[in-house]
Amino acid sequence: MKRLLIFLCLFHGFHLSAQKLSATKGIEQLRTIANQSPAKNVNKNVLNFLTANQEKAFIDDSHYNVFLHEVDTFFNESQDNYLDVLFFLGRRFQLSKQNQDAFPYLYKIELLMTPGKSYEFECEFYELMGLSYFFFKRYEQSKVYLNKSLNCSNTTEHAKINILNTLGLIYSTSDPEKSENYYTDAIDLAKKTNNTVWVGVLSGNLGVLYYNKNQYELARKFLTIDFNTSKAAGEVESALSAMTQLIEIDIVFKNSSGVQKKIQTIDSLVAVYPKMQRNMSYYRSKALWYEYTRDYEKALELYKVEQRINDSINRLRNIVNANNTEFQIDFEHRQAKIQVLQEQSRTSKRIMIGLIILVVIIAIGAYIIILQILKRKKKEKELLELKNKRVKENLEKTEQEMQSVLKSLMEKNETIAKMNEELELLFLKMDRTEEEHKHLTDKLQSFTLLTDEDWLQFKHLFEKRYPGFFDFFYTNYEDITNAELRLAALLKLNLENLEISKTLGIGPDSVRKTNLRLRKRLDITEQKDLQKLIQSIA
Repeated sequence: MKRLLIFLCLFHGFHLSAQKLSATKGIEQLRTIANQSPAKNVNKNVLNFLTANQEKAFIDDSHYNVFLHEVDTFFNESQDNYLDVLFFLGRRFQLSKQNQDAFPYLYKIELLMTPGKSYEFECEFYELMGLSYFFFKRYEQSKVYLNKSLNCSNTTEHAKINILNTLGLIYSTSDPEKSENYYTDAIDLAKKTNNTVWVGVLSGNLGVLYYNKNQYELARKFLTIDFNTSKAAGEVESALSAMTQLIEIDIVFKNSSGVQKKIQTIDSLVAVYPKMQRNMSYYRSKALWYEYTRDYEKALELYKVEQRINDSINRLRNIVNANNTEFQIDFEHRQAKIQVLQEQSRTSKRIMIGLIILVVIIAIGAYIIILQILKRKKKEKELLELKNKRVKENLEKTEQEMQSVLKSLMEKNETIAKMNEELELLFLKMDRTEEEHKHLTDKLQSFTLLTDEDWLQFKHLFEKRYPGFFDFFYTNYEDITNAELRLAALLKLNLENLEISKTLGIGPDSVRKTNLRLRKRLDITEQKDLQKLIQSIA
């Protein structure tokens, strides 16, 4: 049901009867739309209602203006189409010459437009801003916006004419040459689009410019165009103004007949439009005529009337200017306060965001540091475990290699011993001389002794397994022999005498004798004490 109501409001403008809207009725209908629209569609529906119900839908302009002044209480600033509604209001007030009402809406659009983003109303917005600043006599700002609109791709030909004319007015006193160029370009564009009204207005402005530059023939040409165009369009005031300056030009050239004809033309215009008798241009033209004809009394009288009208116009203009100046000062003062409050709000938000970011950074930093510490500890633990594993593996490998060497030596010596026994039996069976028997025995015994290469290999493996063992004996017992060291090393390995004899390739008696010499050197009596000492060494 609500959707149906909104539909009727938007697409039929609430024209449920032939009666036109009053301001109150329009506001009530707009309130209904705003209240029954989803939040995201409020601005869109408000804009549709405004578009469908403009001046002609209301009783008169006063009702419509009252209605428009209440519109901004219904739209949502945070939703889409907000700028479109602002532009509608600013444009409507500007076109109806309510510049003070239009400016706040246009100014707010300027603040809210996103740089780099394009808007459908952008070209016309620049034109309206330029005209607003021109109205408030802020010409530098006006030139900026007018040129933006002039260079905008969607600016209409009619708008360009208005812009060029306004730029011509701005430069008319400060840079007449530039002003002339703007007026000329505008006239060319007006002729191209067959806009006779603008041709007349621009011709008048260009004629005044040439008159002020004392280029009277050019001034006469364009003022004549202005007069004829204004007269044809019923713009009597503009026609009178143009004719007055044409009279002044004829006076400069002392063209009596020309002046008289123009006075007659003015009188005929005033006869048709009696209200023009109160026009300042009328009194000025008549005063010029009486002064030219040397009727100074009437001329002075008319000059005084002209002056009174001029003073009245100036007083009114000064009031308007003062009012506009007061409006701008008050508006800018309010905007400055708003900007200060907004900046304070933004500063507070920035500080809050900064603190939040700082806390987050600290938290992230602390998390990363803790994570790194945990990772480092985990890695150190893994490295330690790996190192211990490798040490253990190396020790086990060394032990295996040493045992392998010992086993190899023992097997080799056992083989040699067996061979020795076999040779002994062989010698007993063979018929040999005593000298030959002794020679072979000496050779065999020489063969069964542990070689230096075997010893060095064994010693290297032993030192890996028991580092510092041999250093103990070298440090404390400098005269110790290699045989005693070998015995000590094998005792460290807990080998029995028979195993030692096989390893060293010597007889058990030789092992006992070496053992005795070792205990003597170490000043130890009992074998168990020797064993205990050797086991205590590294």
